[in-house]
Amino acid sequence: MALLRHSGIYFAARILAGGASFAIIAAYTRLLDPHAFGEFALSIAGVTFFGVLILDGPMLAMQRYLPGQSEAARATALWGLILPAVAAAGVAVVVFLLAAPERWRVQLALCAGLLFATLLHQFQLTAAQGALRPGKYALLGSLESILDMLVGITLVWLGYGVPGALLGTTFAALTAVAINWRGWWIDWTFFDAALGRKMLRFGLPLIAGTLFGWLATFGDRWLLAAFFSAEKAGLYAAGYDLQMNLLGVPLAVMQLAGVPLTVSALTERGAQAAQDQLRQLGAFMILIVLPEAVGIVMMGPLLVNIFLGAEFRPLALSLLPILVGATVLKSLLIYVNYGYFLAARTGLTLLSLAVAASIDIALNLILIPHYGAWGAAVAALVAFGAGLAIAAAMMPRVFRFPLPDPALFAAGLVGVAAMAAWLWPFHHVTEWSSAFYVIPIAMLIYFGSVFLFLHFTGGKPVDLVRGLWNGAV
Repeated sequence: MALLRHSGIYFAARILAGGASFAIIAAYTRLLDPHAFGEFALSIAGVTFFGVLILDGPMLAMQRYLPGQSEAARATALWGLILPAVAAAGVAVVVFLLAAPERWRVQLALCAGLLFATLLHQFQLTAAQGALRPGKYALLGSLESILDMLVGITLVWLGYGVPGALLGTTFAALTAVAINWRGWWIDWTFFDAALGRKMLRFGLPLIAGTLFGWLATFGDRWLLAAFFSAEKAGLYAAGYDLQMNLLGVPLAVMQLAGVPLTVSALTERGAQAAQDQLRQLGAFMILIVLPEAVGIVMMGPLLVNIFLGAEFRPLALSLLPILVGATVLKSLLIYVNYGYFLAARTGLTLLSLAVAASIDIALNLILIPHYGAWGAAVAALVAFGAGLAIAAAMMPRVFRFPLPDPALFAAGLVGVAAMAAWLWPFHHVTEWSSAFYVIPIAMLIYFGSVFLFLHFTGGKPVDLVRGLWNGAV
């Protein structure tokens, strides 16, 4: 199996999920006022926080050991790591509900239900991903996204507000889990205590690392709500989530297809094969993520007009270049940390993410009271840049991280320059119909320029695509 084939399946699934996310953002920013949207964004951020705390480390550990011990790794992750944490979280939720103000209790109960459904859904998706079954992942993920869009938007439109949005997301996740229950339910007799201890040692630093990543990504909206209001957090979250969803399609493809293939290559063929897979991921970052980031910034007015309600547009448009830069730096940080993941030095991923989170929180506390959302955006940009610098500086001592092909890097820059020249006259266009010709022509110009550059410099672009398809690059 090769990166390009798996990426195609994941890309199709992410297109569906991304389309559903864009529809949700477009609908909720029109059906909810900024204060209500802020409450929804803060609720989702809270669910994400506990999901990271409970799930991310065990899931990454399960991916690491799945190729060699499939059933044992799945059962050990479910029975030994996730369910005890869910039980402890359930007790904490009950205590918290009893102490919470009455007006928050329904929403908190819905968040607790969403957390439980999300944990099971993400477990089954990770199991499919780690088993190199992208088709199953695509089916379950697409089903959840489409149901979330249909049910959530319907309930919000009917007047149920934030509880309706949360209930729609919960229903979608539980439906996907119920349909595939035989795919994630594992006989407890496969539980392996020795493997569990090994996975726990491997996963604990990753839990802390992903927690720091959450703080650097979502902590700013909580601080905006604390210093100002939920309305300010909602205005900021709409712009942040828009660009994160737009860039999320290629980044998710990179992670979903690339990580299990790289781990499988390491397990079956050794370090050199894993490095070859990482080099493919580097090519993907250059040729796909870079031009999309530039395109999002240059088409900002059009994208904001299509996907956001009128109240959310001015701030989102002004912050878009900074937020896109921060997301690109974050993606590069995650990519570089794959080297520590493969070297089983997960504690070092914690260092770079801890630096990013610490700088982000410190700058937020300094800048947000004076500059509001602008301060939060600048803090994210500086923090992820610092985390990337730390991760890259320490890598040579731990893992021989492969650099992308210089010819591909040059081809990507040439393609971006040609695409930018086409997009420049359309920067202030906001009519949604223009997307039907501006975006396709920009894509043709970009890929055509990359193809011609590689062809005339001896890069053999057809052989490159064939190699990515067959896993020979």
